[in-house]
Amino acid sequence: MPPTAFPQFPLLPPEVRRQVWSLALGKLRPALYPFRNGCWCPRQLGEGDANYDANTVHNINIELRHELLDHVPQPAPSLRTVNCEARAVVKDWLRAELQSLQIRQSQLPPWTFSSTGNIMYLASNQGYDYYVGPWDRLNEADVEGQMVCFQYRLGALAVSEEMVRETPEDLVEFVDWMGHVRVLYVVVGEEPDLSTVGVRVRWRWEIDGDGRRSYVWDYDRGGFRWGDGERTGGEELWKKIEELGEEIAKWCKSDGIQRFQINPVYVVRCE
Repeated sequence: MPPTAFPQFPLLPPEVRRQVWSLALGKLRPALYPFRNGCWCPRQLGEGDANYDANTVHNINIELRHELLDHVPQPAPSLRTVNCEARAVVKDWLRAELQSLQIRQSQLPPWTFSSTGNIMYLASNQGYDYYVGPWDRLNEADVEGQMVCFQYRLGALAVSEEMVRETPEDLVEFVDWMGHVRVLYVVVGEEPDLSTVGVRVRWRWEIDGDGRRSYVWDYDRGGFRWGDGERTGGEELWKKIEELGEEIAKWCKSDGIQRFQINPVYVVRCE
């Protein structure tokens, strides 16, 4: 039986101890941001915006404003409670991870939600609300009767396993309708507890997807294929994902999409 304690650890050189703490922390993982109603908002376009039309009077976009979603706190690794040395390592780790996130953000279009490093999550009972939200917004006084465009700022989307099993046609429609999604995460197992823990504050659920196998669109071959890595989910779910891939492949071909993947993943709640 392997030992569960290492009494000599405090005797190691400080730089070795800090390296051990750092390795125990790993990487900052993307968090799920649950969708909620009320986040579709109009924005007046300027000349530098992609959808701006000098020949149109209104130039208004209806956009999903991700900053209006409920707050999800930053992770608080348990190592911070071990001692002062570990707490200092955690602070340095979080600072470095956030800086790395900022670099990744700068390499993505600023209007895509994935540029925040987090993923919007649709529960199995939210598909209809998400779909009709922008259309309902058209009936409100500030945009009623005006010409508008829809802007879907999602580079990635997470959905429940149940949606893949029960309503795959909705997912195909979402992907086609939004246009910019390139990664579809499928949360395997029971849906995460999305209840609030404060005023518009949700539990932090992180995506555990490192080293897991993805269903990847192969542009050159014109079809999906399974990548390498650990298998996530059972045989039945994999067949459902392959069936979903057949339908999404039609959209990829018609729109000339070069990159798309479906990632079955687990999620872990951080407390």
